Amino acid sequence: MMGIVSYRELEFYDSIRPVSNKGNWFLILLGNLHNPTPALKLVLENYIYLNRRTKDVRFFMPGFVVDQQGIQARTRSLSQDSFSFYEDGFLDTIDWLENGTEKYEYSESMELILLPFSRDKNNNIVYDFDNLLCYNLDQMLNEGKNIIKCITNAVQVIYQDMSVEETTRQMEDMKNKQPLQDTHIVFIAGSKDLWRERDSIRAIFSQLSNRGHVWYKTYTFEDFDRSFTINGRQDDYNFFIREGADSALFILDERIGGITRHEFQIAIDSFVTEGHPHIFVYSRKTDGEQNNHDIQEIRNIINKYNQYYTEYSDIQDLRNQIIRDFR
Repeated sequence: MMGIVSYRELEFYDSIRPVSNKGNWFLILLGNLHNPTPALKLVLENYIYLNRRTKDVRFFMPGFVVDQQGIQARTRSLSQDSFSFYEDGFLDTIDWLENGTEKYEYSESMELILLPFSRDKNNNIVYDFDNLLCYNLDQMLNEGKNIIKCITNAVQVIYQDMSVEETTRQMEDMKNKQPLQDTHIVFIAGSKDLWRERDSIRAIFSQLSNRGHVWYKTYTFEDFDRSFTINGRQDDYNFFIREGADSALFILDERIGGITRHEFQIAIDSFVTEGHPHIFVYSRKTDGEQNNHDIQEIRNIINKYNQYYTEYSDIQDLRNQIIRDFR
C-alpha cells in the first residue's frame, strides 16, 4: 500500500502489478486525513497488515507520503498526527476522478476505487473511466461488513487476470455475498496520558475483527463530537457507556483520576441494572500497587459482580492479554 501526493504520480510507477493480458487496474484508497472517518481510521490501524497482504498489488492513497515500504507513519502510534498528508494532492485526485466520469462523485467517506487502465503504443497510460468501480467503505462498515477483508478480497479478484466485465461481476458478487459480522462495541476508558495503550488496543481489536467472525467497534473520548453541548461532553460518554457499549475496558495506571472513576461507576451501575456493559479492567503492575486504596477498591467491586480484572507489565503484555481475552 503506497501513498501518492496526487494522481499525477501514477505515471511514474514503471512496474504496476499485476501485469495482465486482459485488464489492469489501479486500486485507490481515498480518504481525507483532515476529516478521518471510521473506515479511514480502521485502514490506517491495519496498514502494516495490508502491506503484507496486498503482495504485488499496490493500493495508492492520495495525499499520503511515499516510501519503498508504503505509506509512512512518523510514530508507531497510529493516530491522525502519525501520518504526513498533503491535502492539495488529495483534492486534485478527487477533481481528476470527477472530471473523468459522471459516474463518480466524492462522498466524503472512505472509498475503495478500482480504475481500469491500459497503455498505448507509446507506453502512456490510458484510463478507462467508463468502467470505474467505487465502493463506500464507511457504508459497508456501518452495514457490519469487514472492510479489511473486502480490500484483500479485491486483490484476489484482480489476480485472476479476467476481463474488465468479468472482474466487475466478481467484485459485485464479492460485495453482495460478504457475510455480516456480529458486532461488539467496546468503550476504552482511562487517563488521557495512556494514549499509547489506547492506540495499541484499538489496533489489536482491528486485527481480531479481521481474523474472526466478530467485528469489534472501539470508541474512546476522541471519537465523540467536540462541539459544545449543554451538559458537557462527559454526558455523551456516560450515555454511550450505559446505552451503546457491549463492553467497557478500563486501563489503569498507578493513579485513577476522578473522570475514570466516575466512568467506572457508570459502567458498574449499568451492569447491575441492565446487564451491560461487561467490564474489563487492565491495571499496570507497580511496586506500590498493593498499597493503592483506589485500585484495591476497584478490584473488590469487580470481584463482587464477577467481572474481569487483571494486571499487565507493559504495552506488549497488554496486547497479548487483549488477544487472549477477546479471541
